[in-house]
Amino acid sequence: MSLGEDYVIVQEGAARILAPNPDRYRRSDGVYEPAWAPVFYNPRMVFNRDLAVLLASTMLGEGWVFAEPLAGTGVRGIRLLLEAGAEKGVLNDADPRACRLTARNILANKLGGRATIYCMDASQLLLAISQLGVRFDYIDIDPFGSPMPFLDAALRSARRGAVLAVTATDTAPLSGTHPASCLRRYQATPLREGPSRETALRILVGAVVRRAAEHDVAAEVLLAYFADYYLRAYFRLRRGARKAREALDKIGYLECLDKLCLSTRLVDGYPIPRGITGKAAGPLWTGRLCIEELVERLEERLGEKHRLRSAERIRVLLGRLREECSINKPYIRVDRLSGFLRVSMPSPRLLASRLVEKGFKATVSSFDPRAIATDASLEEVKTAIIELVRSR
Repeated sequence: MSLGEDYVIVQEGAARILAPNPDRYRRSDGVYEPAWAPVFYNPRMVFNRDLAVLLASTMLGEGWVFAEPLAGTGVRGIRLLLEAGAEKGVLNDADPRACRLTARNILANKLGGRATIYCMDASQLLLAISQLGVRFDYIDIDPFGSPMPFLDAALRSARRGAVLAVTATDTAPLSGTHPASCLRRYQATPLREGPSRETALRILVGAVVRRAAEHDVAAEVLLAYFADYYLRAYFRLRRGARKAREALDKIGYLECLDKLCLSTRLVDGYPIPRGITGKAAGPLWTGRLCIEELVERLEERLGEKHRLRSAERIRVLLGRLREECSINKPYIRVDRLSGFLRVSMPSPRLLASRLVEKGFKATVSSFDPRAIATDASLEEVKTAIIELVRSR
């Protein structure tokens, strides 16, 4: 339903909000460009917000307090209050137009007594509130670009055992297209070849773990994934210098084992890598990118969440992550490996099934539908590809 020409009413989950009218901000090809709107609202991020609601309600239960320092329309915070068990929340945006719209949306959803709205720089807000002794159970950093400028303030304002969520949309630097930008923002060297999306996610996670350690905080990786055009990671924050130092044990590098980077391995060792002789990316996170038990709990909880528009997509992602959690080896691009072998590309799903029949762990990668994650060696994957091609 349209409200004038500039805004429309949007139903997302249990929230009913005003958002910029997408018809007013479309490119010449007809695609809505949210960055052009006066207040940022991206309908493509519903999947991101649905999963945030699911994870927060699963991890935190009832009666917790959150901060959303980059609120835009306020839809994420409103949904956390309505659907995820949050008792109170702080919603903030530096843009006065976003603040006014968030305030209107809060009142429209009858949450006036549970949400406090600020209009400040995100980091300054978090630091100011933390200086008052207020700490949050959940902090969601969802910027346009890199989350790194907001991390110090977020870490200072987090309660012991808090959950921190971060989004990075600057995937080009993280994936190796702009390596100088990656080095500047994340103090890491990216990789354009091989499993570039996984490398990008591991660089992001590693940067958060390293920054947290500077504050004597151990950032335990709960769930991290790639979707659409962004990277997303959730952490449990545990205080203590010893725990922070132990978290650094899983910082290392990803090494290419051949010139085409078809075969790779994760190598622990920070700040000095151990035994690397080829091209490498990092420092980055070498540990698991999710916790199997949590993924299983999320799958169980998903059936109870009837308002999640992207429930089926979440179910597919969680199913693949459950398999990948226990593998923890960089994915292999089936199309590139098939090209190297000069054979037609087999179905990644069939290839994974063939490897499972041989006794290996294997699944279609959550990072790329053309890739598989497996604990089989590259030679074993090559053999399975040749067998599938010949059987056809």
